[in-house]
Amino acid sequence: MAGEGRCMGGKRCVRRAISLSNAYDLKLKKLSTSCDFPPATLASMIIQYALDSPEFIMSVQKQFNKNKHYWVTPVNSQGEITYLP
Repeated sequence: MAGEGRCMGGKRCVRRAISLSNAYDLKLKKLSTSCDFPPATLASMIIQYALDSPEFIMSVQKQFNKNKHYWVTPVNSQGEITYLP
């Protein structure tokens, strides 16, 4: 499938294009330089951290959810966050 490849550890990797304002791009570049990561790697880490944060998931849904039928509940299953429909 186009846009898919393999990430570190041989796991499936999906590429997503994102757009950032100049201000957020500058913040990402500064933080990535500070941490000695490429900006794309750091952005991926930030997204993974957010998607594995039950507090973040609930906050985003409380603010933006438009259809209660698609509400997800984050569950910690043996140290891994999964979503229940």
